[in-house]
Amino acid sequence: MGVNTPELWNNLGLCCFYASQYDMALSCLDRALALATDASMAEIWYNIGQVAIGIGDLGLAYQAFKISISVDSSHAESYANLGVLELRKGNVDAARSNYADELQQMEQLLTTQRVQLKVRPRTPSLDVLITSAASSPVATNHNYYVC
Repeated sequence: MGVNTPELWNNLGLCCFYASQYDMALSCLDRALALATDASMAEIWYNIGQVAIGIGDLGLAYQAFKISISVDSSHAESYANLGVLELRKGNVDAARSNYADELQQMEQLLTTQRVQLKVRPRTPSLDVLITSAASSPVATNHNYYVC
């Protein structure tokens, strides 16, 4: 077929993981790493960390998330998972630091997306919010609109 991309192997590895084929999942992710560029490397290491958590190898997971961050220092999901792993080890200060880094990266990402989409916060009056919440059985989030 000629299709041989890191994204394909990454997704195939995740499919194997969710099908409980852990050895094949790691093989596919290893293949993805071999083909990866810097743009896709962090996401592959993140997924290796997810698989490692799934099989109970928290040491591998920790290292994979650290590598993910070393490749892409703005990878918020890796910071979040490192925070969870640190908290499980009882390192509350390290967990807080990772959570703070995650929040900072997410705020930067949201700011960037708002600028790219030219989105700005909408500030309806309190009466409008109360009226719409009272008349709607399902809560929806309409805090942003595109200019």
